[in-house]
Amino acid sequence: MGYQRLNILAELRYEKKVLDSLSDAYQSQGFVSGIANTPVILFVQIAPDSAMSELQYFGFLNLRQRMEDKIHTSLQVENIGEWIGGDMGAGANMLFSVNDWDAAQAKVLAILTEEQLRDHVLIAKRIMISEDDFWYEVTYPVTYQGVFNSM
Repeated sequence: MGYQRLNILAELRYEKKVLDSLSDAYQSQGFVSGIANTPVILFVQIAPDSAMSELQYFGFLNLRQRMEDKIHTSLQVENIGEWIGGDMGAGANMLFSVNDWDAAQAKVLAILTEEQLRDHVLIAKRIMISEDDFWYEVTYPVTYQGVFNSM
């Protein structure tokens, strides 16, 4: 579990040579060599309704599975990623391995908008901090501040 707090929010012009903020910082500190070569994991978490009954929980599980299939198919059609795992924890958690972060996140957000779920999700990027350890940086919503529980 990590905590994210924003002091300043600024939109930067996209340039290919610029890595995301955490990757760049970790790489400059020497925490992970070859960090740019690791697969990029896109984590989608749909927040549950805290007052769900047991029956509604099973419906939420079905929603997660339906969304995994829809996102997976869409990413594969465009050859930009695939589903690699999912579970029920702090929310309906879905993980995708992607080879084009910007295109994959845009595709996921389009699907979530179509399904009227965009206001109920967090999207995070896995940042490797050592060979076998990682954190998540929340990338959507951009103004998100708070705890991200990947469990």
